[in-house]
This record gives sequence, C-alpha cells and structure tokens, in this order.
Amino acid sequence: MYLEHYGLDQRPFRITPHTQFFFAGARRGATLDALVYAIIHDEGIVKVCGEVGSGKTMLSRVLVERLPDSVETLYLSNPTLGPDALLRQIADELAVPVASDHSGALLSAIQSALIERFAGGKRVVALIDEAHAMPPASLEQIRLLSNLESSQQKLLQIVLFGQPELNEILAKRDMRQLKDRITQNFRLDPLGPAEVAQYVDFRLRAAGYRGPTIFSPAAIGRISAASGGLSRRINVLADKAMLAAYSQNLHQISPRHVDLAIRDAEYPPLPTPVRRIASILALLAAAVLAAGWLLRPPAPHDAGAPSVATTPKGATQDARSRKPETHQPAPQSLLVPTNEPRPSKFANAPSPVEPEAPAASSARIAGATGQQERPVSTTPGTPSGLGPLAGMRYRESQQWIRDSDDEHWFIQLHTVNDPNMNDLDSYITRVESLLGGVKLGVYATPYHGLTRVGVIYGDYDDRNSAAAALNDLPNQLRRQGAYLRQVKGLR
Repeated sequence: MYLEHYGLDQRPFRITPHTQFFFAGARRGATLDALVYAIIHDEGIVKVCGEVGSGKTMLSRVLVERLPDSVETLYLSNPTLGPDALLRQIADELAVPVASDHSGALLSAIQSALIERFAGGKRVVALIDEAHAMPPASLEQIRLLSNLESSQQKLLQIVLFGQPELNEILAKRDMRQLKDRITQNFRLDPLGPAEVAQYVDFRLRAAGYRGPTIFSPAAIGRISAASGGLSRRINVLADKAMLAAYSQNLHQISPRHVDLAIRDAEYPPLPTPVRRIASILALLAAAVLAAGWLLRPPAPHDAGAPSVATTPKGATQDARSRKPETHQPAPQSLLVPTNEPRPSKFANAPSPVEPEAPAASSARIAGATGQQERPVSTTPGTPSGLGPLAGMRYRESQQWIRDSDDEHWFIQLHTVNDPNMNDLDSYITRVESLLGGVKLGVYATPYHGLTRVGVIYGDYDDRNSAAAALNDLPNQLRRQGAYLRQVKGLR
C-alpha cells in the first residue's frame, strides 16, 4: 500500500522470515557462523534459545541456506509430534522404506540410512523448531537419536530451537541425560535501542529504500521500549507506524505514529526479564540516538509539511489532495493483513469421469514413508478400498500430483494402511468441516501388499509459507501429527 510513497521495492517489515532480511547485527551473524561450525565439526546436540519473536525461525532458515552441500538438512517444525510420529517424519524426510511403524524398526531403518549417507560423505542435521513444546517422551527420543553413531562419529547432528522454557525443562532431573549431551548453547538476546535503529534501517535498505532516515530517534525509542527489542514486535510496530504516517501523507515517522501503532497492536505485557531490560534500555534510547539525528539533514518531505490530525481517519482533505494520483487512502484500522488464507489447489479440481477401461499411467506417487516408489495408476481409476468421498478426493488430486512443481510443499495430515472406507470418509468429512470446507487431497500407493493412503492439505511455493500454514492449523490437527512434505516425495 505504501511502497511508492516511501520508494520501496517490497514491504520491509513482514513477519514471515525471508532470509534476505536477516540482520547480522546484535551478534546474530556471529551466532550463525558458530552454528555452522558446530554442525560441521561438533558431535553433540546444539541448543538455541530466545524469547517469542526474537528471530529463532529466521536464524534457522538462514542456517539451512548457509550450510554446505555436504550437509543434508531435516527441518522438523511440528513440536507436538509424539515419539513414534517424530521417527516417522524423520524416516519420511530421509525417504526410508520401513515395513513397520514400530519405533524399533523405524530407528533401525533411520540408522541404516544415516550410515549410507555417512559412507557417501554426507552429514545429516535435524533442526527442531519450538523444541520447548515437545512432549517429554519426544525429547527422550531425541536423546536416543543422538546416540546413533558409526565407529568414527555421530550420524545425526541435532539443533534444538526453543523459548527459555526449554532451559527449565532441561533442568529437570529426568532430563539430565539429554542435557548432558548438549555441547553448545546459544542465546538470542533482545535488541538494544541502538541495535533497534540499525535493524530498522537495515530492513528499509534491504527493501529498496535509498533516502535519509525516516524514523526519528524518539520514534525508535518508543519502538524499542514497546517491543522489548524483540524483532517480530519491532516489525509489526514499524510497519503500522509507517502506515499511519503514509495515511497522513507524511514521510517522517514520529512518536505519535508509533503510539498509534502500539494501540493498534494491543500486545500483551512483555515477560518480566524482557520488560526489565527494555525499561532500562529505553531510558538511554533518545540520548544514544539524538546526537546522530541532529547531524542529519532533514528528510525531503519534512519541509513545509502540512499540519494534520494524529489519526489516519482524521487526515485533512487538503493533505489528501496533495498525494500522488496513485495513492489510495489507508483503511481506518492500521492493521494490514499479511497472511490471507491460500485456497487449496484441490478445491477447484474437476471431478474426473471414470473411463470404461482406464490405462495405467507411468506417473508415480509415494507413500508417507518415502519408500522407493512403485508405479501406481494416476488415471481417474480409484484404488480398491476407498469409500465414495475418499475416492472422489483421490481422483480430484491426480492432476495436482502430476502438474505440481517438485519443490512445492504441502501438509501431511493423516496416513493409514488398508483404510476402512467408512472411517476414512468420516475423517475427511470431519477435517474438511474443521478447515472451513476446504477440500483435502488423497494419494495412494502399494505398500507391502497393502494400500497406503495419505490425506494431505495445501500447496505452497516455499517452506516458509507451508510452515506458517502448519502453525495456523487447528491444534487438534497439529496434535495428531501433521507435518510438512515436498511434492517430490510423492513421485
């Protein structure tokens, strides 16, 4: 909405983690370098802790990009998985064929796959997000996974990303064995006032801004105090403050624009340690930044700026008339939606008509275990054992499976061997209702003489979008073991 007004190529303060906006200041860059070194050279578990919105997910995304090609990354983003479901997801990510869902069989198959990769010169690292929310039994499974080793070194490197509660969990007596295996500990501290100013400026420049600083020192001080130095809150408040100034046809962001943003955001109180640090740092903010500000030339739009009301709704007609013709009035609310739901690719898929004699296709789809795929018909013919609704969803999904890009992502909701048609139809009906009527997808594959059927949801261009959609799923579905997969795993 305000890109042209500020001369931006893209929105600078989106809360989804785009790696081009990774801020290397405040020791983030040094932490990233240390993580890369630890993964390549260390043999213990690595832990990264930070408050909600401190940048853990962004750090993990950049870490994946920075690791050399010799390191294969498994990203586990659903912390609610039980120990068996956790092993199943790792097996899926490694494309390991497993004849049983028993934990012992899964562990053995995973170890064999890791040994094979080690023999080929590959290291494997599992990045586990939101580790503080994992059930105790799943954390114990992590410890068992860390025991997998060859005669020379550990086969699986593990990095735990979590909130400070993870430290409290690991301090418990029954977690001491897992804690003893953690050899590297990193902490993402909140940004100080000067770092907040650097962060805001960096994000603006990364988004294409080329002019003088548009946030006054006092505005930065307000953002620093209200956000507690947490990058996600900084992003939200800076975005809303820019929108408030834009709605008044102003180029300069002042404290009153930040105050509007703070009121609109309605953030709950900061955790006590963060609040205490933020209050101390906020007292220094104006003094730290004012000297540099006074030496800067005024922004071009400051001279002769009209006097306007302090809220977007109250902007004067004269001010609006001076805006460029391409300008559209801002909404009365400062909130700009950034996470609009994406419709399912299965929703508009035509229901194919069953041909009299369907010919077998050479297309391949795979089961949830990521086993070596076997040819399966992807014509409109329906595998035996599927009920009316599951069969319809299967036929509707075939075009998507054939045409979707290998690098796209989806969410695996449910997997079952030789499904009971009534139970599976009932599951699909219940979940589609829970998701507001969005159609699910269904695939099937032969599996050790059985039919393995997967129920899937969504189609996303990248992992970030898919992870955001996974986080937005109802808790009931996340607790049942939903996780991310790529389309290439179905081929």
